[in-house]
Amino acid sequence: MAAAGIDRSNVEVGTIVLLPADPDASARRLRERLRELTGANVGVVVTDTAGRAWRDGQTDIAIGAAGLDPSEEFAGQVDPYGNPLAVTLPAVADEIASAAELAQGKLGGRPVARLRGRPDLVLAPGAHGPGAASLQREEGADLFGFGAREAVVVALSGETDLHPVFGAPAAPEEVADAFARVSPGAVLSPTASGWELRTVAPLPTAALRALCVAHGWSATAGDADSVTVAHVSPLRT
Repeated sequence: MAAAGIDRSNVEVGTIVLLPADPDASARRLRERLRELTGANVGVVVTDTAGRAWRDGQTDIAIGAAGLDPSEEFAGQVDPYGNPLAVTLPAVADEIASAAELAQGKLGGRPVARLRGRPDLVLAPGAHGPGAASLQREEGADLFGFGAREAVVVALSGETDLHPVFGAPAAPEEVADAFARVSPGAVLSPTASGWELRTVAPLPTAALRALCVAHGWSATAGDADSVTVAHVSPLRT
């Protein structure tokens, strides 16, 4: 999140606001206390503002949730036209967070909003659900594990502990295409011990290893005077 979630807006000058240490736990405590005080069984969503990778502007998202499933699974179902749904997964908690922000207003000083009309989303008392943390992509599945500049630095450096952020090894066809784009005429061929890369023109070792790291592969450069011959293979995950 921008500024690591530290906020200096909507607070007194010289004051900052930090995120909860455990937003899902905060949501659970709020839900249980509301039931103690009112007897009402509600779902609770703790929200904060975040930007989007492909769009200007910000919207509120759920950073904590209790008493509801933060997403709805539609994969395997069929739409009204008979089309099978494969990856449809509405982030319900984020949608609720955005709706609440519209009611609260950015400068309205309203810390709480109540959303009505979806009792089907609320879980039974004592069942809190997996929390908003379940919406976070696992390491390696994040579409932007690094920024564009940072990714280049990590791929060229020896920081191997950061390589898993690039995700699972890419298919050989994708790796072959990447090498061909960087070094026209490059050919990736299977061997008994892995894969062999041959290029028409010399390919710097740094470029060889950076391309492999970015695709979840490893590389061992061979010896050649006028061409690059290297053994490359997918990293084991």
